[in-house]
Amino acid sequence: MKKRAKVALVCFGIVIVGLVGLQVFRRVANSRDISVERAPTPVVARLPDQGTIEETLSYPGNLLPERTIIIISRVAGRVEEILVDEGDRIESNQVLLSIEKDVVRLQKDQAHAAYIAADARYRQAVRGVRQNELDNARALLEQAEKDVEIAYANYDRAKRLLEAGSLSQARYEEAESRYGNARTQLDNAGRSVQMMEEGATEEEIEMARANADAMWAQYELAQLQFENSEVEAPLSGIVAKVMIEEGNVIGTSTPLIAIVQDDPMYAEVPVPEKYYGRVLEADDTIEARIYPTAYPDRKPFYGTVANISPVIDPRSRTFTLEVAVRNPELLLRPGMYVNVEIILGRSDNVLMVPESSIVFRDDQQVVFVVHKGDSFHAEMKPVLLGIRKDGLAEVKSGISPTDQVIIKGNAFLEDGQKVDLFTEL
Repeated sequence: MKKRAKVALVCFGIVIVGLVGLQVFRRVANSRDISVERAPTPVVARLPDQGTIEETLSYPGNLLPERTIIIISRVAGRVEEILVDEGDRIESNQVLLSIEKDVVRLQKDQAHAAYIAADARYRQAVRGVRQNELDNARALLEQAEKDVEIAYANYDRAKRLLEAGSLSQARYEEAESRYGNARTQLDNAGRSVQMMEEGATEEEIEMARANADAMWAQYELAQLQFENSEVEAPLSGIVAKVMIEEGNVIGTSTPLIAIVQDDPMYAEVPVPEKYYGRVLEADDTIEARIYPTAYPDRKPFYGTVANISPVIDPRSRTFTLEVAVRNPELLLRPGMYVNVEIILGRSDNVLMVPESSIVFRDDQQVVFVVHKGDSFHAEMKPVLLGIRKDGLAEVKSGISPTDQVIIKGNAFLEDGQKVDLFTEL
């Protein structure tokens, strides 16, 4: 009996110890669970940045001049002097080269003399003739006949020499012009004598007036030809190429000098097709910054988008932007390689937060800010975002400049969760 009592007592003791141990274990476990639930989450927070943020696209391109023109002369002749070299900077109306003026000067003088004579005949026809004027007219007619004979002889000799290859085309044309002018003066002198001898009718007076007007027009044309013997630049730019040499005989279709207009310049930039709609939706004037590789340490040049290609290249899936680049210091040159930063949008004096602070909760973008009370805890705030660039995002609404935005440790945060402000930036 005593043995059974001892066994029963031992079993009872074991049960009591087990129950006590179980209670202790439960209390320890519960204590550990509570401590885990209440442990704050370490986070890093900072105030929002304030300033300007831009939405940009950056692509390489090449510089082209606004236009390239080829200079030609309005008169034919021998190039007497070239006044510019390749690479020279020139201004509008600057003389580039001169053409031999002897022939055109002679034509101008002859045309002026012919006008003076025609005008005199018209005035004589109006007022009537005097005997001494008739005598002078007859003397001029005789002289004109001799001038025609001499001019024809010179012309005939020049023609033979030209055919023999012993005379230049310009000299032949000079002799031909003199002969033609001499015949014109002879005809005019003959009509003048006839009018003086017979007396002028109303029709003859009108003809004399018309002849004087025609001679004046001939003189103006000759004067213009004389002025055109100096070839001027129609615009400012750079001499890209000189295509002739001094002494060359040129015509009115001979290319002489190539000029490129260098202010403004144009950057042609290929942009991926996916941005076409975004570019079209941008403001009417899209600004751009241009960084030539030739000037790596210089501040950027500035320009605006001048043209958006209406066609997408099916091979490269790109479209072309033409950016007009201001070139006030004339440092930019055609063919330069440049990097172009196209500014699609800009927001000034806005709040910005690191993109790492933005998370999704319930299908919306939110940030967590540190709320300071008896302890620190996370407060969830939905935000409306704008431009994103270089790891920053514009916050249009949802936070204030004094909110401490959690930028690290926010991946699994929930609204109201306790946090430990480990670092405050």
